[in-house]
Amino acid sequence: MLNHGRLKLSSISRRLSTPLPADASDEMVRQYARMNILILLGGLLFADSCQKVVSLSWLDYVRDLDAMSQYSWGSATLACLYRRLCHASRVSAITSGGPYLLVQLWAWERIPVIRPDVLPYSGIGDFPRGGRWAAERTGVDPYSRSTTSYREQLALLRLDQQFIWMPYSDGVLASLPDYCRGGERIWRARVPLIFWHIVEIHCPDRVMRQFGMRQEIPEEVDTNRGLHQLEISGYPGRNWAHFHRDWIGYWNARREAQVPGVPTTTFRPSNNYLEWYHNHTVLYITPPMQQQAQVRQMLHGVSGQFEYLVNYYYLPNLIYLLLDNG
Repeated sequence: MLNHGRLKLSSISRRLSTPLPADASDEMVRQYARMNILILLGGLLFADSCQKVVSLSWLDYVRDLDAMSQYSWGSATLACLYRRLCHASRVSAITSGGPYLLVQLWAWERIPVIRPDVLPYSGIGDFPRGGRWAAERTGVDPYSRSTTSYREQLALLRLDQQFIWMPYSDGVLASLPDYCRGGERIWRARVPLIFWHIVEIHCPDRVMRQFGMRQEIPEEVDTNRGLHQLEISGYPGRNWAHFHRDWIGYWNARREAQVPGVPTTTFRPSNNYLEWYHNHTVLYITPPMQQQAQVRQMLHGVSGQFEYLVNYYYLPNLIYLLLDNG
């Protein structure tokens, strides 16, 4: 049941398999609530690579259920996600944990060509917007696609036509329950996100189009390598609140850290940003040599030729191959 200071989630699930009695006491109800919260924390929001255990450190947080609302669970979850994505990008990475469900929901809300078709879901009630994806699916199941298929779809993506820059419009926000909009005042705050040993900078100035604002060159992020490489193991009993007290000070001033922006009705960024972006970003998903192989394969059909011609990112490769074969 216990394994190096961690509790098996299967043990908690077995306890929860017994329904809560109708005449359950208040304390029993709180116990069931704590067990469900532990499964949520260890199995989804802050899951490790195996997603089978939950740290006993969480017991201090679920002891007082009334006090749990005083913590910023959303920022802690994002801090965990950012760090786990960084770890997953390493060449040596084999497995990774974290709230990757958020990445999936992020993609489905913004990229229609890779998301499933779902029937209207009337039972969403007070659930967050992500609950709508629990409705019955129609059409092609996205899980049946291969990694290559996803890469091709993303490589051919037209950001001016096939990407939803503002998935959370005023109408969508108005339809959400109040607790989903509780942090609206700090959505554009450029502040550190903190989760125990993890400190990650939230950079809304990189995605200003999401807020209906003109995208300009964002501020540089000076990554503290020592802080970024810090692991929780090896520091038993460390008071992370004291260790990160300076970063917590920045977080406490989050309402004064709003990124200013200029509202716009077009999602085209400034020319300065485009130049900066092309100099700082990898512009392809598939390596160039593999792109050439894909071009050869797609040129077998007329539809393939048209699909490539409408994508200007591939024109240099296309011209090269036509000249090479001519």
